[in-house]
Amino acid sequence: MILLPEFIICSILIIVASHFVCKCGKDLAIKMNWREGFIGVLFLAFATSLPELSTSISSVTKLFAINNVNLGFGNAMGSLIINMMLIGFLDFFQGRGRILLHAEKDNILTGSFTMLLLTTLAIFSFLRQIGPLGFYFFGVGIESFLILGCYLLGMRMIFRNRHVQKKKSNYKLVSTEWIKFITLLVIIFVLGVWLANIGKRISESTSINQSFIGAFILAFSTSLPELAVSISALKMGSIDMAIANILGSNFFDVCIIPLMDIIYRSGPILKSIAPVNIFITVLALVLTAIVIAGLSVRSKDTRMRLGWDTALILMLGTIGYYIIYRIG
Repeated sequence: MILLPEFIICSILIIVASHFVCKCGKDLAIKMNWREGFIGVLFLAFATSLPELSTSISSVTKLFAINNVNLGFGNAMGSLIINMMLIGFLDFFQGRGRILLHAEKDNILTGSFTMLLLTTLAIFSFLRQIGPLGFYFFGVGIESFLILGCYLLGMRMIFRNRHVQKKKSNYKLVSTEWIKFITLLVIIFVLGVWLANIGKRISESTSINQSFIGAFILAFSTSLPELAVSISALKMGSIDMAIANILGSNFFDVCIIPLMDIIYRSGPILKSIAPVNIFITVLALVLTAIVIAGLSVRSKDTRMRLGWDTALILMLGTIGYYIIYRIG
């Protein structure tokens, strides 16, 4: 029971820090002549994704057992599902039509690269499960190199599209803002890791299957920084920063699997995961495709609290978690 007050205290601190980091990020975007989405997809996404990285990596470094692999894999992929469902929550929270209609179409690039990485991961997961697929170097599957390579290519394209317009940035005027921004990111990182450890202790006290624990309980606790940051950005009117933070976090989270593969020294990690994790990956892929569709379709807005896209995400996400719980 002592974990509950610890969880509440940590959550409150994350919410407070998230408010200030979003305010600082918005000021930086203006002074650096950067898109708010670029701040969200790179800096905020990286900071809020580090708890997932820490939790998943630790799952294959303490004990080289298949349950721990499933815990780490489920946490990384489950975070994508939770984050997609967060968009639905944000859509309901902002209450002014489809939230994805008001986000910049530049976010499609991030979502598309995430889909590419998830497709690669799903295909190789299936192939590793059904037979002795080769193509690995020093125990690391070739898919890990492909995913990391695509991630670097995607980030390069996003970085090149960071400016709002061709205009000289006031670099000399923002040194204090950068110090404050980086300090807040470090604080969110530390709090996020603390929160992830709380979630891990909660998961260890239950007998539910490890894939579901990782995909839901751990994923929810490690995704709370994304939720707090995105809500703070939304309250400040920065819809693009909120959506970019979520999509950028998902883009980074897929790369956690190759990093786990590098550390896991018993062959390609995809050969050791439970089959249910393939379903989790495909579910994350489908939800990402719906988000891209929502960003692409610029149809008439709705007066309802949820758009067709976010309603579909919440419905499929809920059904998906029930299936994971039943078959895991």
